[in-house]
Amino acid sequence: MKMKKKHAQARKSNSMKVLAIVSLLAILLSMTLSVNLSKAQETPTLITDKADYSPEETVTVFGSGFLANAMVTVSVTRPDATVSSWDVASGEDGCFTTTYLLDGIMGIYTVTATDGTNTETTVFTDATPTSTTLYDISNSLVTGQTNVPFSGTVSASPAIPIGSDVQLQISDQSSFPTAHTTIITVTTSSGGSFSGTFTAPSTSGTYYFRAEFQAITGQDGWQKSDSSPKQEQYHKDTTLRWTRIQPASTPHRDPVGMRPALPQPSPFHRTST
Repeated sequence: MKMKKKHAQARKSNSMKVLAIVSLLAILLSMTLSVNLSKAQETPTLITDKADYSPEETVTVFGSGFLANAMVTVSVTRPDATVSSWDVASGEDGCFTTTYLLDGIMGIYTVTATDGTNTETTVFTDATPTSTTLYDISNSLVTGQTNVPFSGTVSASPAIPIGSDVQLQISDQSSFPTAHTTIITVTTSSGGSFSGTFTAPSTSGTYYFRAEFQAITGQDGWQKSDSSPKQEQYHKDTTLRWTRIQPASTPHRDPVGMRPALPQPSPFHRTST
């Protein structure tokens, strides 16, 4: 009886161990399926390190949310409709990084990445470089002065379109931090020239001005550019204004008889004898 009881206890113990192992395997399998499912449900993304590039720059492309350890085909369509394609391997996390060298074709580029299941697209531009110049503001500068003239030029080849926007900006720091102020926006005329007037600050001090050409995106784009800062000092208007007061005309009288006296000869007037 004792032997039978021991065998029964041993069988029960083994059954419990098997049940524990099966439960552990089920938990691990569930976790694995959950991770794979979350990866499969992750939305793929595709971005570049910049939105706009200069000719012959290198574009870096980042992808995420693709299948893990998969071959991802990356295609770049140039503005002239020419397509370049190559394969890149994704990592365990479904991410990849690759590069593309620009070849001087200006315009909009389209990048597409696919792993056979997931596909994503993004765009970037290779725009024409520009150079913005703000001429010296040489007017007499006092606080609150109105109609202060300014002018400058935006240079590019090909030239920017007539009517392009240029902002005149002001800051109390030469580095032009984010907290600068746009005074006025003007538009360019032929050859990229621009001009306008503005009202001087109401507080005296040293200020910095710059002109910023706003980027033009599209099939034929132009890059944004800033002029070098121009330093100007504004002071209070302390000009003294003199008004000449004419004395009232009073006739000269003879103190003896209080009669109007005859005109007195000048001490330098020569008389004859």
